[in-house]
Amino acid sequence: MALELLGAGHRVTVFERSRGEMQGLLGAGLGTPTPMFRTLVERGLVGADLPHLALDEMAFVGQAAGGERLGHVALTLPLIFISFHWGDLHRGLRSRVPDDAYRAGQGVSGVSSLDGGAVIRLDDHSEHRFDVVVCAEGYHSQSRTALFGSEPEYRGYICWRGVLDEREMDAGELMRSTFARFGCRGMPGSFLYPVPGADGSIVRGERLVNWGCYVPVAAEKLADFLVDSPGQRHDGTIPPGRLRPEQEHDFRTLARESLPPYYADIVNASDGTFAQAVFSVGVPDYHAGRIAWPETQARWRRRSREAGSSRPPPMPSTSPRRWARTRTSTQHSHIGALRRPRWPNASSIWDGSSTRPSSRASPTSAR
Repeated sequence: MALELLGAGHRVTVFERSRGEMQGLLGAGLGTPTPMFRTLVERGLVGADLPHLALDEMAFVGQAAGGERLGHVALTLPLIFISFHWGDLHRGLRSRVPDDAYRAGQGVSGVSSLDGGAVIRLDDHSEHRFDVVVCAEGYHSQSRTALFGSEPEYRGYICWRGVLDEREMDAGELMRSTFARFGCRGMPGSFLYPVPGADGSIVRGERLVNWGCYVPVAAEKLADFLVDSPGQRHDGTIPPGRLRPEQEHDFRTLARESLPPYYADIVNASDGTFAQAVFSVGVPDYHAGRIAWPETQARWRRRSREAGSSRPPPMPSTSPRRWARTRTSTQHSHIGALRRPRWPNASSIWDGSSTRPSSRASPTSAR
């Protein structure tokens, strides 16, 4: 949104809670339908050189009655989908925002309407007035809660996330350009697909395999679940590498019981996994006076059967709205701009033989 406002001629200020620039392998993979990716490139929001993969099929996979390594593929459908890595996307977007418009390490503690505009208060108690404030704080938005009283509702399950470098896999068991989605009793709706490697490589054998497994966790156990290995309590996401050993053990056991062996091996060989509690939230409108929210924050709701709280949202990783929702859970940024008068079958998944793999296997603002 900051880039769109800048392109329309507005003065923009982004307030980012995180300090310094984000480097290295950040988060996990994500993606969007191919037409959306093309639109982002055409509008200059990302570059065509953003490392990405084009996935051309979706396979619905379950365990095979005979325990075959690749499981049973019930259905394969054509797919138009671009996958990339969150870190590459973040750096691509950040590079397009001028340094003088980006204020890292400045968290926003509050926002309010004032005389036809809006005021934001920073953690250092300073105040800044804007014509419009767009809040992009994620699902734990303090400003949304303050203005509408809308609190996130926990949906009864978490998403266990991770990536595996293909260099850690047997060369005969590399995936093709396939998005695999699983129908299994213990981890329904879970997914797995390739994304560019940590260095941006899209060469098979140098990519990352990105995956997410949905695991039911009862609401009364969530608070205890969100305590990490050093003993710190989190409000929604346990960062990479900080899950407690017993949590990792339980997850890996469930993966072996629920997924076909090929996929369970990928999941269990991944290091630095993390977990995100899944919430839904809604507010009555996209704005309150001159304070606005992106659609992902104003209308994000999990479309599911209320009778089955462990069911994941349909296609969580292919929906730009829902994915943005998940990925912003730890991001807190604010944008300010000076407003102008006008708003402008299994073998198709795996190229290998029967060879087994190696054992390594944000509130936003506008002035």
